[in-house]
Amino acid sequence: GNTEQVKNLKEEAFVTYLTMCDLEGVSSQTRFSTAQLAHELGKITQAQVLYKISHVELPNDGRPALWLAQIDLLEENWDSANNWIQQSLERQPHEPFTLISAGLIQANLQACDAALTLTTKAIKLKPNDENFRFMQARIYRLCGNPTRALELLAALSVAARNTPLIKQELALCLELIE
Repeated sequence: GNTEQVKNLKEEAFVTYLTMCDLEGVSSQTRFSTAQLAHELGKITQAQVLYKISHVELPNDGRPALWLAQIDLLEENWDSANNWIQQSLERQPHEPFTLISAGLIQANLQACDAALTLTTKAIKLKPNDENFRFMQARIYRLCGNPTRALELLAALSVAARNTPLIKQELALCLELIE
């Protein structure tokens, strides 16, 4: 209930985790957890530094690169996002969140064949996930097929269709069709 208290506790935890990262022999997973906490607290620069270190220290884990790609995706830094998502895909080629994120990045780079292929792979792994279906619709819109995007959005639940994000996507599709 008390969001200020929760934020203060997270800040304290972050300081503790950050201190642990300076200790010799700290686990790479601890550093990754510290990056996630920094990210959650909006300390993006620190999160990026820690994610990059985690990426090197965890050579079989695609999550640090995925989160670096997500940061770049939100900032619409498509080339850097693509670099990180490709590294994540190399490590975990069947991870659905990586695949759908890669699809969105490719769509924004106008590599629509790749975008749709990646999106199809993600949807096969999470066929009933409405968030994935929403992303699929957005990718279709970005790739110049707003009619297909509208069909996908119309198939979402009423509750999903009534969210501001999906209403906005519907409006963007309708603008392109008109």
